[in-house]
Amino acid sequence: MKPLKKGDRIRLKVRTIGGWKGIGTVMEDEVVAGRGVRFIKDGAEPGSLDSILGCDACRHEVVVLRSNAKP
Repeated sequence: MKPLKKGDRIRLKVRTIGGWKGIGTVMEDEVVAGRGVRFIKDGAEPGSLDSILGCDACRHEVVVLRSNAKP
């Protein structure tokens, strides 16, 4: 799998621990393969913990919808 870049749009294939399953935006580049993906949920309220801290998922738990990588 290609490493994710900041700004990539992703969709979760599984539910988070909190039960959320949806679309989000990657917060930081995936530097080390298998380290995980940090993202912000779409529709997160500004100032909420979800928008400040983000959410985490394993790389195999997400699907890339649109890549922000430059050719």
